[in-house]
Amino acid sequence: MILGLGCDQAAFKELTFRPGLNVLLADKSQGATDLQSRNGAGKTSFVELIHFLFGANASPKSIFRSEALQGWTFNVSFRVDGDVVQASRGGRKPSQITCSSECPEWPTMAGSGLLTDGRNGLVLKNDDWKRELGALWFGLTGADEEERFRPRFRSLFSMVARRQESGGFLYPTQH
Repeated sequence: MILGLGCDQAAFKELTFRPGLNVLLADKSQGATDLQSRNGAGKTSFVELIHFLFGANASPKSIFRSEALQGWTFNVSFRVDGDVVQASRGGRKPSQITCSSECPEWPTMAGSGLLTDGRNGLVLKNDDWKRELGALWFGLTGADEEERFRPRFRSLFSMVARRQESGGFLYPTQH
């Protein structure tokens, strides 16, 4: 369960979630007409931020690598198997995810030495982050030669965190 989203910049409005269904709505100003929409309120940006924090590719054209946001570091707090994990990712080094030292026992990297101790916690490569999330959230395991035939974390995550740009709101059975 996602507990909250934040950023190291004061301009970012922190989001906190409660157990159960949370609905993100954009309010219309009092007196607004039917022709005035709720576009630009940040709903799509919220979904993109969720994807960024949970391992989406950050190509050079990604908004998170833009000059305006490159110095920003976004963070997420979530619960998995009773443990609270806090992770952060920024546009300067989008291939790295920093986790709090309170991270659970990582199932696929135990004893592998792939984790790096950073000053602010554990630093994982994005591919390792996705592999761990797949094991923790969806029970995905398997040897490397079997992986190409198995679902991956990002394809399963895309089913629950739907993106507008890929038709996620129009085609509920496709990711």
